[in-house]
Amino acid sequence: MDMRKVLFCLLWCVGCLVFLNKACADTVKLKMIVANPSDSESRTLPVKTYLPKGIKPEDVVDKGDFVIKYDFEKSLYYAYQEVTLNPQKTVTLQLSINDIWTITEADINGLKSHIQEMLQALQKTEYAARSQTLGGGILERLQNIIKAQNQPGLSIEQRISNYQINSNLLKQGKKDIGVLEDMMIDSGGMGQGNVGVLMAEENPLTIDPLADAGKFDTLKFKVEISNPSDEAKNMTLKYYLPIEATPEFIVDKGGLEAAYDYQTGVYYLSKNAINLSAHQKQEFVVEIKDLWVIPENKIQLVRARTQRLMQVLAGSDYKDSAAFLGHKIIVVLDGILAVQNDKEMSVENHIGEYRLNLQKFDEAAKDLAKLEKLTVQSGSPLLLHKIQGPQGIQSRRIEGLEGARGVEIIGKSIFRGKVPELSTTWKIIWIIIGFLAVLSFLFFILWWTQIKTSEGKKYKNVQGDHTQPPADHL
Repeated sequence: MDMRKVLFCLLWCVGCLVFLNKACADTVKLKMIVANPSDSESRTLPVKTYLPKGIKPEDVVDKGDFVIKYDFEKSLYYAYQEVTLNPQKTVTLQLSINDIWTITEADINGLKSHIQEMLQALQKTEYAARSQTLGGGILERLQNIIKAQNQPGLSIEQRISNYQINSNLLKQGKKDIGVLEDMMIDSGGMGQGNVGVLMAEENPLTIDPLADAGKFDTLKFKVEISNPSDEAKNMTLKYYLPIEATPEFIVDKGGLEAAYDYQTGVYYLSKNAINLSAHQKQEFVVEIKDLWVIPENKIQLVRARTQRLMQVLAGSDYKDSAAFLGHKIIVVLDGILAVQNDKEMSVENHIGEYRLNLQKFDEAAKDLAKLEKLTVQSGSPLLLHKIQGPQGIQSRRIEGLEGARGVEIIGKSIFRGKVPELSTTWKIIWIIIGFLAVLSFLFFILWWTQIKTSEGKKYKNVQGDHTQPPADHL
């Protein structure tokens, strides 16, 4: 076997040693140890390490000589650089990243304060009992989050694991806070405070690539294959596309063939029998519609709706809430546009930022739904019946009666808190089925008894007619 191949494999295995340690209260250091075991040859080793899930380029405080890129197959950012090492040399590389795995006590205390204010305001309303039960469950979850985060001696791996659990608890808590806020709006108690940022609403706007494909520019993907060996080789190329890309959006396959991977659910491009000489590289350029852009007309539509609703609510008791939400929405939309207009961004990072922007756009749309609710609650005559957006797009009409709001809120709050166990659920189902079976049996008995009674009366009447003498003999 070629000695260079052996050395390269050894270098790669040693270079994959990665560990995390706490750097300070606000940052974490990601460290990599890279070594060259050769006694005589210097080597250039590519070093690639994936950043923890949730880390974005702006969270990297100190990247050293690393370049931050995005892997759209794994939906993760990674750091990459090439290191040249002399024989028997070792180097430690590191990245400093923000500690994003902590839910701050200030945020939790802010939520607690918000909940307590709402519970106090709802004490004299029809939602008093339900709100107390719901609010108590949320406060208990928040307290459990603080307790879990304050455990001493946790490793970074344990802290990240706890953070995932706590994030799920917080997500459920936010949904429940949304129900409390619905109660507040329905009872008319949200006039002067801000409406919060947590209500769980459906996104009224969706991104449809098929509908907007004609408006998109194109992106050029550079697909490279190389032969690292000292001998000529006949090689096969297989390049997976981002999950959003399907064949109808491919403008130019660059001489490659498109196929579908049924195991991963992703399309890929491939080519067989590529003849490459020793250390040769070959590049294929693939052109695809830029699906990784939120259409500007949809962004401007949300902006137009937001500004219109802020005007409608400016003279109402909800003006403070409307101003708070409206400003938040417009800041998010401006940030999305700024990122999308960055023409210097790499294709990979462009896709990564798009996926983050989708989440931000969804949140903006949810906040817009809150504004629409406030407009309905305010009793304004201008209820978005025909708010004209840019490029001829109209907003959806708000419909529904305020009387239905209470039913909706009660439905949302009935099973908040602990979810019934599976066995309990089946017991309830069997009890209902049994009750219906008994009820059906009783109805059957009642029906049968009535039939028998009716038939008996008819029989007696017939018998009576036969025993009477004919009228001629009387």
